[in-house]
Amino acid sequence: MTLFSRGAAICAALFSFLATPSLSEPVTVTSPSGGLSVTGEVLGFDGTYLRLESAFGPVTVDFTNMSCAGARCPDPTRYVPTLRLEGAERLSGVLFPALAEGYAHAQGMIAERSATGDDSFAYVIKDDGVNVLRLEITVGTSDSGFAAQAAGQTDLALSLRTATVDEAAPSRLRVLALEALTPVVSPARGLSSISLADLARVMAGEITDWADLGGEAGPIEVIAADADPSFSAALDQAVLSPLDLARTDDVALYHSYADVAAAVSSNDAAIAVLPIGALGNTKALTLAETCGLRSRPQLSSIKAEDYPLTFPLYYYLPDRRLPPRALGFLAWLNTAEAQLVIRRTGLVDLGAVAIPVEAQGERLAAAIAHAGREVGLDELQRMVRFFAGRDRLSSTFRFEPGAATLDAPSRSHLQSIAAALRSGRYKGHQLTLVGFSDADGPAAANRDLSRARADSVRSALLRLLGGEAPDGIVIDTEAFGEAMPMGCDDTVWGRQINRRVEHWVSQ
Repeated sequence: MTLFSRGAAICAALFSFLATPSLSEPVTVTSPSGGLSVTGEVLGFDGTYLRLESAFGPVTVDFTNMSCAGARCPDPTRYVPTLRLEGAERLSGVLFPALAEGYAHAQGMIAERSATGDDSFAYVIKDDGVNVLRLEITVGTSDSGFAAQAAGQTDLALSLRTATVDEAAPSRLRVLALEALTPVVSPARGLSSISLADLARVMAGEITDWADLGGEAGPIEVIAADADPSFSAALDQAVLSPLDLARTDDVALYHSYADVAAAVSSNDAAIAVLPIGALGNTKALTLAETCGLRSRPQLSSIKAEDYPLTFPLYYYLPDRRLPPRALGFLAWLNTAEAQLVIRRTGLVDLGAVAIPVEAQGERLAAAIAHAGREVGLDELQRMVRFFAGRDRLSSTFRFEPGAATLDAPSRSHLQSIAAALRSGRYKGHQLTLVGFSDADGPAAANRDLSRARADSVRSALLRLLGGEAPDGIVIDTEAFGEAMPMGCDDTVWGRQINRRVEHWVSQ
């Protein structure tokens, strides 16, 4: 039996519980010997632990073999663990329903869905007719997910943005998948590319005529979907905020991405930004910057987050313990079966893919054309010689703006690579973490900085591996500074993309 008093209330907050219908009827829990008895209102039960609001404050008891008196005493034999989720529609309304059904199928179980409200529904996972897990899902926004989690009304907050310091701790963040947004026009529009700066000015209403984008003169009609404001907020933060712009109100709103795609494809005056999996019959525009670098939303560039409009999809854990069956579901999200479900919903999974150097001709050509002014031919040749006989893995490491800490997707990549190394996947190979930088400052200093970043990633990886690489695997670092820009250094977006550590493996 375990009992936590007021002094350990913080520890008790680590446990997650299924909320009871009423907190107004107290119960009394007594140990088998009768030597310990506590009375309080039931705060929750997770199948093993019972949490009470007692005269001593919140207490948690191991309910195993305890006797209980009161109308609100839980019945362990009838308990079904519940996981509550709320947040952005792309996750709550599309991805997690698919994952719930995929999980049940993978476990040889069935998932039964039922509506519980206008914007909510539940899945009951059954094993041979026995309810083993209940998922309660509320479709909302990133903001509503964080608010519900803070109020104790949901367990997972589903978000298209990182939480503020007041909403959730970074340690509770998990990256589930990646989404890429793409500017699109009608196939009849004679335009093939647009810069991020021009896209921002179009969205802000500063550019209103196609002639200003190099096309045939005529008014620009901006179209958007109102189904998921979380994506609009993420796009505004990534594209408009760096230029201190705000979205224009002169936007034609449609309910769904499919409606937006249909409207754009049939209207050569229209422009919109759509998720990569919802382009329909529209024409996707390449992102072309003023320095000449171009970026397309291809699988490898999205997985590596080299494409500027790539957005991680997050879920945030509560600061309480979850039931074992719920933890099992969340652990399944990292499996190959779950990653396949993610791909089938039109999103990009987190699995690393190998990109042979032979498939990177455009990147190498861009490196030669756009490397920093102080990067000489000998350095470019050294870089090309290093690439020979190696593949780039799509897992790329980047850092929080203005900080030396890895961003959220990079932390997920680190965990995945550590798991792959422990499994023996790269035994007999050499893994090299290669640092790159922007061109702000002297080339030599930037190369040193990029090496320091590569070294920090290697150190973090080794910590996850217990201090050393598994037998048969070599992990080292290299650095080329500003020798291979992925974006233009005269833009905020370009500098962010250029500061990275790539992951290369010997063939």
